[in-house]
Amino acid sequence: DVRTKALDLCRKMIHDHKRIIFSGDGYSEEWIKEAKRRGLPNVPAFIDSVEILTDPKSIHLFKTLGVYNEKELSARRSILEEQYTKTVEIEARTLVEMTRKDVLPAMCKEYRFYAEAGTSSKYMAAKAKTLDHLISSADDAAVRLVDRLDKVLQDADCYKTGKDVYDTVCPLMKELRSYLDAYDKDADPSVFTLPTYEDMLFSL
Repeated sequence: DVRTKALDLCRKMIHDHKRIIFSGDGYSEEWIKEAKRRGLPNVPAFIDSVEILTDPKSIHLFKTLGVYNEKELSARRSILEEQYTKTVEIEARTLVEMTRKDVLPAMCKEYRFYAEAGTSSKYMAAKAKTLDHLISSADDAAVRLVDRLDKVLQDADCYKTGKDVYDTVCPLMKELRSYLDAYDKDADPSVFTLPTYEDMLFSL
């Protein structure tokens, strides 16, 4: 009986592997806590996930199946680590370029408008103060991001470089983006040439 046999197989699979089955949000804090309770590993970064390729169990599995040998797995791991670093590098440099060529000039132009209007209006003064803070913060964050990225990329160890990128470069990218997002919310469309989130969702 095919149906009975299939149900038996499904029953066995669920029994053997139910601890990895989770029907909720796999990116949530709930799952992180649940995975820990079940004794499952939590690997938050891609750079850490590729380590498994050179784990003895992985090597044995791939060699037994005739898919990869140990050298090929090691090479594949190195390639993935390098790809991760280069991808983040491109994203970081693109972020800095857009900040300096598009966002900061728009911020400065808008700031001049409010600053030259004087302090007679509380709104004008507050707007100028906010823009001044965002300009200084974004420029400083961009400088620190480039400096850190250039320093990290000097290391020849692909894994260590990837870890440094994740641990130190990505947080700086997130910080810089926070200033750009803050400006994006109230940017004057007459000076801000980049499409806003609203434009991308409803106009493009």
